[in-house]
Amino acid sequence: MVGLVRSLGKDAAVIVGHDWGVWIAAHAALLRPDLFRAVALLSVPYVPRRPVNQTQWEQQRYPGKIFYQAMFRSPAAEAYFKTDIRGVLLTALYSLSGDAAVNERWNPVADPTAPPAAPHASAECPAWITGSDLDLLEAEYKRAGFTGGLNCYRNMDRSWAMTPFLDGAKILQPALFIAGDRDPVIEFLGEELDVLEKNMPNLKKQVLLEGAGHWTQQERPQEVNRLLIEFLKGL
Repeated sequence: MVGLVRSLGKDAAVIVGHDWGVWIAAHAALLRPDLFRAVALLSVPYVPRRPVNQTQWEQQRYPGKIFYQAMFRSPAAEAYFKTDIRGVLLTALYSLSGDAAVNERWNPVADPTAPPAAPHASAECPAWITGSDLDLLEAEYKRAGFTGGLNCYRNMDRSWAMTPFLDGAKILQPALFIAGDRDPVIEFLGEELDVLEKNMPNLKKQVLLEGAGHWTQQERPQEVNRLLIEFLKGL
């Protein structure tokens, strides 16, 4: 991100991130406040460095259960996702969205003693994504595979071990947070959402979009763009 800003010949930028991009944007803001003057986070609240690493947090929070990130860290994850790339993508896009029925919503935690659940997927793409969008995603994952993204999860404990200097760090820049009120992610990060203003003391606005799920800017592009533009104009 620093290299991108420099390559554009700029001295400062506002950084916006969604999901994993939130972790990138938040750390860019923490590590280079001289360069990133404001930050907008979509779908995932800022999670300050915890007293324990990610694996330990999962074990403490969900004893005896399997958190989805443990599945992503598994050496078998690539092979599992490659068995039906289009089906995996469509299921993820649908089950994490605000369109999913209650019994089809994504669950971040699995019981290792329970029988495998039957996959739920909409027969068609959600209205906010086209067949050509899905074609592009499928082609790119066939070309590049899943390892790059999965390695982000596999490196989380190491990233935690390398950043003890971030204990208690707050994001001090002007900030915006947007999420869908039907996003399963904000349910397991509810504690972080509740103290967001404490950890981001210059939070200008916090918005939960009614009926939206995890794919915030895709499910509600007009509302998200309006909020981002208002935020930028207010800086």
